[in-house]
Amino acid sequence: MVLDLIMPHLDGFEFLDRFRRTDAGQRTPVIIWTVKDLTTHDQARLRETAQAVVMKVAMVPPAWSGSWTLSCRAGRHRSKKGGSVAGECILIVDDNEMNVKLLRWLLEKHGYAVHTACDAQTARTSVRAVHPQLVLMDIQLPDVTACS
Repeated sequence: MVLDLIMPHLDGFEFLDRFRRTDAGQRTPVIIWTVKDLTTHDQARLRETAQAVVMKVAMVPPAWSGSWTLSCRAGRHRSKKGGSVAGECILIVDDNEMNVKLLRWLLEKHGYAVHTACDAQTARTSVRAVHPQLVLMDIQLPDVTACS
């Protein structure tokens, strides 16, 4: 799951805490994708619950530099069959080109085959064509919201 800590009407940390208390939340890798200014306390919380933190800004604070910032912890990413994720398909649906570039880089670095779409119509076509194992979708697209 890719989670932005800044969401309308919901605190991302509260959502993450509730999600981690569920069965699915205990086994689902979480990548934090945010512009939020992270305090030292925030950073410590995320080290316990997130597999990666990606800042949406060009400058990553020094405390987040190094291999942890844009990498996933080994051993947490497995397919349903128990094998590695190499080659498994992920569809990124986002109209923000920078978000797409960074997510693509992160996922391809870990062996995923990545496809992209910038709107809901293209996403529907891509889902039918490539049958992704996972769709990472922005909740605010120009032609539709992810909730609909």
